[in-house]
Amino acid sequence: MNLDELKTLDALLKVGLVDLKLVEQDPFYDVNMDRSWHERSSNGETVCYVCLAGSVMAKSLGATLGKDYDPSDFDLDTSKKLYALDSLREGEVGQAVRQMPGYTYTTRTWNKFFDCRVSVPPYSRGTKSQWWRAMYDLSAFLEYNDL
Repeated sequence: MNLDELKTLDALLKVGLVDLKLVEQDPFYDVNMDRSWHERSSNGETVCYVCLAGSVMAKSLGATLGKDYDPSDFDLDTSKKLYALDSLREGEVGQAVRQMPGYTYTTRTWNKFFDCRVSVPPYSRGTKSQWWRAMYDLSAFLEYNDL
């Protein structure tokens, strides 16, 4: 899959959440939202560390296990969408709007949501379920606002 057909932040986030669920179940990946995009283990393990956008690189974009990737390894629109997804994982809706291809200074979306931020707990062992809840709530917010 490529990300070309994903025109809204809501659609992008939904793909990211599906890919993250797949990564959570994959023994060759370890989720680390604070560490990397798609980073091979430095200690020789056959594990890659990924964040939300890194899970999209791994699953939807077919990144090679054991190889480092960041958004600059993809075409410009895909790169922008990966950065937007990274902003969404932290609740930075306004930042994601500014990064998403197709949203411009003149659109209603840009003006209305320029400074929008929602509270998202960290993705960690003790708060993972709250992070997931926040992401589902954010997806509903994005859908409701036609983002």
